[in-house]
Amino acid sequence: MEFTKKALMLLLLLIFLSTGCQVGDIAKFDGTGPIAVESRPVGWKAYGGGEHGALVKSSSETDRYAQVSFSKQRNFKFDKPLGGALSTSDGLIRHDGAAVYHHKINRLGISEGRLLTKSKNIQEIDYQESTLALRTPKGVFIKKPKGKLDHFYKGPSLALSLDMPRNALWIIKKVPGAVLEYWDLEKRELKLRIPLPAGLKSSRLKIARSKSLIAVYAHDRPLSNALFINGTKHEVISFSDITDGKAPTRSITRKDPPFLILNSQKGGKRIRSPKKTPSFGRIIGFNSGEFAVLHSRPRQQEFKVTIVDRQFKARVQQIPQSWPRHFDAIAWDDNGIVFIDNQTRYYIPATGKPYSKEIKASGEEAKRNTNRLFNVAIASAEAALYLPGNLAIGGYVTAFDLLNIGAPDNQGFLALTIVPLVIPYTFRLCESPF
Repeated sequence: MEFTKKALMLLLLLIFLSTGCQVGDIAKFDGTGPIAVESRPVGWKAYGGGEHGALVKSSSETDRYAQVSFSKQRNFKFDKPLGGALSTSDGLIRHDGAAVYHHKINRLGISEGRLLTKSKNIQEIDYQESTLALRTPKGVFIKKPKGKLDHFYKGPSLALSLDMPRNALWIIKKVPGAVLEYWDLEKRELKLRIPLPAGLKSSRLKIARSKSLIAVYAHDRPLSNALFINGTKHEVISFSDITDGKAPTRSITRKDPPFLILNSQKGGKRIRSPKKTPSFGRIIGFNSGEFAVLHSRPRQQEFKVTIVDRQFKARVQQIPQSWPRHFDAIAWDDNGIVFIDNQTRYYIPATGKPYSKEIKASGEEAKRNTNRLFNVAIASAEAALYLPGNLAIGGYVTAFDLLNIGAPDNQGFLALTIVPLVIPYTFRLCESPF
């Protein structure tokens, strides 16, 4: 009998080596019984972020999040919504429409959160150098460190962005034909007004900032209409003019505050619609003073990254052809940009060539996968003990035997030794999506 078992094991090993793991099928086992094989990988959805990384949520678990930047990834579990949250150097800042909280994130997870301020109907927040800005239907509120909430600007607005290196604030005022305004926070003085072109008529306007410039664009409008502005030098230029090699507008009408108008808007002219299929996307800014314009044409399966420097000069960043054209989320910091696609990361460093790499499973995922593999091992060992009577057509093991895990300790040890020989016959181990 003992000789027969050894001969059978040797035979199974030969089958395993000769077929390259192509014999049989595998049933995943998670401790509650066999479950269906899932071919869909874990995906992510962006819920917020900023210059310290993106905040993404797992598509497979409702409370699993990650803070991803070019340099690192921090995983945590959270049972509250993070829509519109901002990444910080030590965690994140979020709002629930009525209050703003600061949460720290470390290896142990996310903290309970510290209340920063309260307000009604919060629509958007921004945070820079410990200063908080809130956008509500009644106006814009500013809260500086150890200060009270200040109703800085009254009236509805469409977007805002702090510019703390210059102690300033950018606001897109909601009036017929939206107007971008540049405010001095300390003097409470309006320094510059820029009417937005018709090509940026949208309720989804965004402001991206870099070290010395800002960019205004809309998610639902062609990026050719996006504006790049230097508030200190009173310069403005559209993205289409940048790619055409044109100079920015510097002329200012004689008004107080100065009223800056695009060259293409003077005389009632509007920015022409692009001849090519328009591209859409987003703009991100870096502390180096540069911007990255991420634009795509979905119908043409075209994806492109254009870098705009402080002199409003553009250069196209080459992207490997093997990269996908759609990603789950985008993150960045001063070291570069990272595109998130399931467990693969695609990197565009600030200096150097683009590259990609797979991300290893987190400690919790690894533990979960180990438990599943161990359960499969125990089930396989149990099936192996009754192998002659349990081989079904096609090499399947009956569900009854997989569920019958009441094996003594010596069988658990036996599983660790015979599973590499038994599994190839009854399972397809090499293609397991664990």
